[in-house]
Amino acid sequence: MSAEDCIPLRQSQNYLWDITKLLGQGATSKVYKGRDKRNGEEVAVKVFSLAAMQRSPEVQMREFQDVNSHKVIVMELSQYGSLYTLLDDPKNSLGLEEDEFLIVLRDLTAGIQYLREKDIVHRDIKPGNILLFKDEEGRSVYKLTDFGAAKQLESEDEQFMSLYGTEEYLHPNIYGRAVIKDGNTGPFDATVDLWSLGVTIYHAATGQLPFKAYGGRRNRHKMYEITKTKESGILSGIQKYEDGPVEWSRDLPLTCLLSVGLKKFLVPLLASLLESNERKRTTFDRFFQEVGNLMSKKVLNAFCPVTWSNMRIYIRKDTKLSHLQEVIAEQCEVAAVNQILVLDGELLEHTVDPLTPVSKYPKSITPDNPIFVFLKSYPDHRYFPNCVYPEFPRFGSSVHVSNDYQLSKLCCTVMAFHLRLVKQYHQKLQLLQTSVSGYIHELQHEIIHLVDYLRHQKQHNQTCQLWTKNYNHSVAQNTALVRGADQGAGAKDRERLLEGNQIYIRDLEKQVENIMKGAEDQLSQIQRDELQNKRLEHYWDDENMACHSDTYRCGEKIGIMLESMRGIMIAFKEDRHRAVLGKLEENIHMVEKNRLQTLCSKSLSILESCNRCTEKQYNAYYMWYNQAVDTRKKCDKVNLKLGHLEKRQNEFVNKLDEFSKAMIGSMHEIVCEPNFKTSNNDHQKRKHSVDLINKINNRLESVGLDVLAITQHVDENSKIINSTEKHIIENDV
Repeated sequence: MSAEDCIPLRQSQNYLWDITKLLGQGATSKVYKGRDKRNGEEVAVKVFSLAAMQRSPEVQMREFQDVNSHKVIVMELSQYGSLYTLLDDPKNSLGLEEDEFLIVLRDLTAGIQYLREKDIVHRDIKPGNILLFKDEEGRSVYKLTDFGAAKQLESEDEQFMSLYGTEEYLHPNIYGRAVIKDGNTGPFDATVDLWSLGVTIYHAATGQLPFKAYGGRRNRHKMYEITKTKESGILSGIQKYEDGPVEWSRDLPLTCLLSVGLKKFLVPLLASLLESNERKRTTFDRFFQEVGNLMSKKVLNAFCPVTWSNMRIYIRKDTKLSHLQEVIAEQCEVAAVNQILVLDGELLEHTVDPLTPVSKYPKSITPDNPIFVFLKSYPDHRYFPNCVYPEFPRFGSSVHVSNDYQLSKLCCTVMAFHLRLVKQYHQKLQLLQTSVSGYIHELQHEIIHLVDYLRHQKQHNQTCQLWTKNYNHSVAQNTALVRGADQGAGAKDRERLLEGNQIYIRDLEKQVENIMKGAEDQLSQIQRDELQNKRLEHYWDDENMACHSDTYRCGEKIGIMLESMRGIMIAFKEDRHRAVLGKLEENIHMVEKNRLQTLCSKSLSILESCNRCTEKQYNAYYMWYNQAVDTRKKCDKVNLKLGHLEKRQNEFVNKLDEFSKAMIGSMHEIVCEPNFKTSNNDHQKRKHSVDLINKINNRLESVGLDVLAITQHVDENSKIINSTEKHIIENDV
């Protein structure tokens, strides 16, 4: 051993590193923590071994620096490890949360796109080569690193023969030649990175590799068979036991934490990346375009209590309300025509114009304040899903130091999933409570609107009644004029016409009164139930039995247990590094293992209790919502009656106007009739007739003012009808 080997510190003109502080190592290098002597910032120093000297000259030129006879590269230090480190944490062992996953996808795509612009193929894309950094605001930034296997290409279509990469992430053709030695001698091109990219994205989304043979690397031939023979569209193939069948899947696992909205985009993207048939495989440009389209979309939060769907809607920013409803229908099984969308206690179509693009929707739409999706009709069945979660592993009765660490790690993974489920239950229960308040608020607003609508109709009707009274008086005068004119059969015809018109008007008037009386009676009952007695509010308060209150604290309990379990996992990791455990240490290890099993049982018990309580609350909501639909249907019937009333009143006004004008014309015909017969008192009769016509004209002038007032009311009611017509049609009453 040289004197230099006894000194842990190494340095160059600008950098200093400690060979006792190993950050990681690979086949040809070790990475140590170091420091920049100029500014004191910590750095990572990658020191290459003699094996690295066997690499191609282009790699050595790109990566190596000579520092005191050492081949090194100085890099930015990641304090947070790699994407693999993140996925190895039990809380992420089933995949990343959605927001973090999207950051990984964005940054990884940007890194690959930069390489393509420089005509470089990476050839070793995997989570271990993606480092995590944090910016000044604490947001994650992922950087693609380790270009030891990278190759500069002369063009995008250039092919290469050399083999690099980590076998679980290798394209099947490279795996066959490099690992299986299948004798394939054909060249490869840059698109082999697409397969590695697909495996890496799948790993980040699910926490596991997409293709696995039982026994791992001890069963490489089966692994090769799985990847080489899989059908197009298959996302994963897992062999769970020796010589067992491969379980294929075209979808992401049920334990994946990503939303349905994101999965709809991600599944076809992964299928196009994990394609061994080069004729069906996607291209870099298409991949960049699809990811870019995803990142440009507007994300809206929506919650449908009846179908228990908490949605993240990924949608084009120029989308209008009608298409938004279609996208919602795809995710929660509620047809667009059967949707009632409510935001902040108001109908969404009243909050935003239906033609407004979603990019301009209120910023108040958040996971805690989503768009609520209600059904217009009665739910056809209960939608509460079965609780899906991974099982805890089986516990042995003895100490197995090497296995117990993995056992404890898996227990932490399952309990972390329990914690997420409980938090989801609590969030949905809180949204359920908010949805009830929002629905009641909107329904009460609708009832108040109907009350106002009826009031306008009654005012309209009062004006019509005044006009009818004037009309009847004018008919009486007109009849007297006809009889005084002594026109024989013509006079009888005119009398019959006036009488028939009067009967028609009286019939319309009676119809209007009957419709108004029915609507008023129904609306009065609804007012008493919902505005005065607050029936729906009291019904819900009586049924509210959720476990999200401070009384139960399910999430907090599991959180504390998870911390205890992580402590056991750390202790088991330390035990694994020891060659042999002493008797006392073994006893302590066994006690902790028993405690681990107890924690698992308690966590499962809390989860099952929370699930039962949540399902019970959902069932109560289901019954409450049927009551709410009853009330809304009653409102819809009143709304329909008022709309019918509006039409009959319009007909009433039009007929009054028509008959009044006809009556004036009739009187003028009588007075101007050439055969108008006279007696000795001709002058007096004609003067009497003229006076009568003048009175009628004065009366009709008064009626004209009434018509103007009615017209104003009609205009007001027309606005009300226009605003509610769509609502009436959509309710399909």
